[in-house]
Amino acid sequence: MPLLPRQLILRYISRASLALAFALVQSHIIAVEFPPDKYRASVAGAFGVVTGHPYWKEFQSRVLSPYIVLWISRITHNYLTAHFIFGLLALTAAGYLAWELGLRVGGISSPQ
Repeated sequence: MPLLPRQLILRYISRASLALAFALVQSHIIAVEFPPDKYRASVAGAFGVVTGHPYWKEFQSRVLSPYIVLWISRITHNYLTAHFIFGLLALTAAGYLAWELGLRVGGISSPQ
């Protein structure tokens, strides 16, 4: 039996909400386990890419994300806060996409 549009929207919202909840838990684990000075150093490295002066000499493969964080920081007025928000959004998107991929590849085991 096909799902009605409202049921389909509610299903996607519930999956996205669960992905956000898991992203919040992961962000909390990062905040607890990652020393604040090392997290700030990571943020400073990302900001250095934007300003053209990263503090490390290795090749920076994440070129787009520091600019996305810079765009978010125009709203938050703080690059550190924007970095955290971007991480939360990225974890949420990754969790949601992994769930959808798992359903498409593995299917649903419950009877319809």
